[in-house]
Amino acid sequence: MAWNEAEVFKLKELYQSGLSYRKIAERLGRNVKSIDNKIQGLGLTRGVNQDTDIISYLVRLPRVREIEGDFVISSDFHIPCHDEKLVAELINTAKEFDVDQLIVAGDFLNFDSMSTFISRANDPNDEIQMAGSVVEYLLRYFKKIYLVPGNHEFRFNRKLGKIIDFERLVKMFTESDKVYASEHDHLILGSGGKDFRVCHPKNYSIVKGRVSVRLAGKYGMNIIAGHSHYCGINISDDGRHLAVDTGGLFDKKKIEYSQQTTLNPEWNQGFCVVFDGKCELFSPVMGNC
Repeated sequence: MAWNEAEVFKLKELYQSGLSYRKIAERLGRNVKSIDNKIQGLGLTRGVNQDTDIISYLVRLPRVREIEGDFVISSDFHIPCHDEKLVAELINTAKEFDVDQLIVAGDFLNFDSMSTFISRANDPNDEIQMAGSVVEYLLRYFKKIYLVPGNHEFRFNRKLGKIIDFERLVKMFTESDKVYASEHDHLILGSGGKDFRVCHPKNYSIVKGRVSVRLAGKYGMNIIAGHSHYCGINISDDGRHLAVDTGGLFDKKKIEYSQQTTLNPEWNQGFCVVFDGKCELFSPVMGNC
């Protein structure tokens, strides 16, 4: 259906207001794909007045990826320190729910060799090769995989001393066109009329669930977070949004710093499924995987 001048004007206004593609689509009575195509076609950029004649220097940041549907969401594989049996269980759970899309919310790789705090690190060549094998295994079932960078992937940039696109790093271990890389530490997932910010936060707290709860309050939306190695569901302080910590697909017995004597919380394995706007958590601790 063709766009008229009034619709284009309204699209620009809604886009600049910061609404998600799904909410813009609802306001204009169109589907998300139509909104995405038109925004790309117009070359719109948030925070820039498209109708002004003022010449300004435009910093073009990567667009936050926005996706729709039902997903299995995992994080913190820390390859090659992943738990092979739990990865297999993740696929089995996906089959039970008939969900064939996957999000990995950061720390897919471990990259301990690029950390100054680890004494016995794996060869990064072996890690990259293993990451490719794990992706190949996951793609036997999943039709799409979205990867979000975590602090362990950012170790690569710190070691290099330069910033490279996360997509380039991902292409070091897979060339599959079914694997998508986010250039941000999060993406926005729409499911069942609800929005979820799926992320790998920079913050960490020894109080389990604190970071995800505070993020839900700050952003005013449901949060699904990796990084904490805690598996659990809480509610934002205003009682309106979910604050989910996914746990991880790691095997902590393979990770040196998880064996150190600290007051940091115990690491919990786990993952979740977002289905029609609902979130269900799975973990060996809970006995449901």
